This record gives sequence, structure tokens and C-alpha cells, in this order.
Amino acid sequence: MAELAKANNIKVVLCSVVPAYDYWWRHGMEPAEKIVALNKMIKGYAEKNHFVYIDYHKPMKDEKTDSKSNTVKMACTPTRLVIKSWRQLLKKEFRTLCDSLTFLQNILTFF
Repeated sequence: MAELAKANNIKVVLCSVVPAYDYWWRHGMEPAEKIVALNKMIKGYAEKNHFVYIDYHKPMKDEKTDSKSNTVKMACTPTRLVIKSWRQLLKKEFRTLCDSLTFLQNILTFF
């Protein structure tokens, strides 16, 4: 999809996978390290293809659980605080992509 968008002059924005220590629906999968590895692949792909990469993982993780308890209620279940932080990250990236503030405001009404 990203390559198809690029071929049609559509700006591509790739985002990292949010941190998770465990999944409530399937315990024991130990996703933390797998998510870090996947995010490295996504970031590398974005850099190689000159796509924008938004890192949601870094601001949401901590050293012990790999997901901040005050931002992630349960693994992969975003709270209002998480959504607010995502919006701030997206605003920052869209400002660099958009020439017109009006265009930016129209896009952000959907977030």
C-alpha cells in the first residue's frame, strides 16, 4: 500500500506499534521484544523509502513494563491520554507535511 501511494504522489506516514507487555486475550506471548523488532523494521522501511515515521512506542514505554501504566490501561487498549498524545504527535508531523494551516485543520478534525 505504501509503495502504491508513493507511486501516486501520496505522502506516506508509517507509525510504530504501541508497547505491550502482555495481551489480556492471550497471555504468555511476550510481545514486548517482538514489537521492538517490528518497529525497527517499519522505521527502516520508512527511512529507505523516505516516508514519514511516527514513533508512538517511545513516548509510551517505560523500562519495567514497556508500557506506561498511566497511558495504557490494558495492553493495546488506549485511554484518552494515549489518544491525546497520538494526536499531538500527528499534529507535529502533519505540520511539516502541509503547506496550508487550513488544510491541516481540516485533516485534524478527523482525529
